[in-house]
Amino acid sequence: MKDLPRICFVGLLFALAALPGTAQPKHLNVDGDPGAHMPLAASWKPEPVVRNDAGLVISAPIWSTYWANAGQLAPEDSRVPIPPRALLKQEVPKVLAWGAKEYELEPIVIATPNAVLVFSLKSMPAKAFSAEERGWLQGHFTQKLKKKLTPAQVAHALGLRYLRLEQMWRELLCLDAKEASHRPARLAGHFGSKGRSELYVFPKDEPYREFGRHFFGAAGQHASYWWHGETEVIIGAFHAGELKHGEFLARFDHIVAHDLVYQYRAFYHYLPAWVPNGIAHHFARRNKEVRSTYILLGAADSAHQAGWKWDEGGARRDWWREAKALVRAGDQQSITKLGMSTHYQELPPRAHVQAWSMVNYMIGMGKDRFRTFMDEMKSKSEDESLLEVQQRAFLRAYGVNMVVFERNWKRWVSKTRPPKRRRG
Repeated sequence: MKDLPRICFVGLLFALAALPGTAQPKHLNVDGDPGAHMPLAASWKPEPVVRNDAGLVISAPIWSTYWANAGQLAPEDSRVPIPPRALLKQEVPKVLAWGAKEYELEPIVIATPNAVLVFSLKSMPAKAFSAEERGWLQGHFTQKLKKKLTPAQVAHALGLRYLRLEQMWRELLCLDAKEASHRPARLAGHFGSKGRSELYVFPKDEPYREFGRHFFGAAGQHASYWWHGETEVIIGAFHAGELKHGEFLARFDHIVAHDLVYQYRAFYHYLPAWVPNGIAHHFARRNKEVRSTYILLGAADSAHQAGWKWDEGGARRDWWREAKALVRAGDQQSITKLGMSTHYQELPPRAHVQAWSMVNYMIGMGKDRFRTFMDEMKSKSEDESLLEVQQRAFLRAYGVNMVVFERNWKRWVSKTRPPKRRRG
């Protein structure tokens, strides 16, 4: 209760600053929805795979156990990312052997400069990936790709997808891959965490859940994040479940976006849940506008999902129209209430739509402003409340406080005509 006067004072400041009659900055009047489909990594291509005269890989954007086990990596002078020295702070063979007998897992490890990805997936149709992605992937294999990709080919395709998402994140925040200014001093020389983040992807929920129980003592319903405090490494895991291939890729994009947000300026537990979730939905829905983008999966009759109709006449949910309906009915959460939620479980489905819409609006006002917002959010001091750091971030990035931002966001949603829906 000792913080109550301070919280009330902050609330009073919000109310006073939100009084009508004050001239609004012009950048708040966003025309259309430029943030939703802002070109990111549009001209990006992964580094090509280069082989020597003996057919061995001497240069590549990723390292993989498929190449290593098949003896396809040149023993010397190879320019590929360094293979992992350890996984989960344990010996690599020990971790990779987990689940081999009980779940018949055959993990394939992909290493990038900033992440280690461990895939235990089955084959997938090649058409699940774009023609551009298939073209990049073909350069990784000497045999022509078939209609169905092997598990190794799926792993390589997802490794390249991770690199593209990472480039999208860099361009969104106007970052240079070699820049150090966005990294805390104690993490100089690293993109985010001290070591490369680790991501484990499973085909079904049970090996995923048992993995979490075995190594960490617990696991979330669809995905989990763990933080090794002593090594400052981000660990993530999720499963494909019964998702169709396009929805699985949307889930992958969603999870990777979380990973990139957590890596940026190091991991912090106290980000309000709407920020990483809004960004993650933004990334997932850029590539695949599916009805159920990752976190919204679940029982439609649960307490947090009351009134949310998953499927109306077979049509996919239109998030833009859902956002307009929220604002029209006044059912959106106040930004102060939304800003105090730190756990994803506290966000009902409509709050996910709201967070996605708010992030689109923020990005639509310019990447430089969004970068400033993220820098301020990630510079929270120990004695600042969540509302205080968000107030500071909105003021410095957008020139208005949280309440005024919310009012302008609602005005933008109300006046903006939903863009034509893309086929996913």
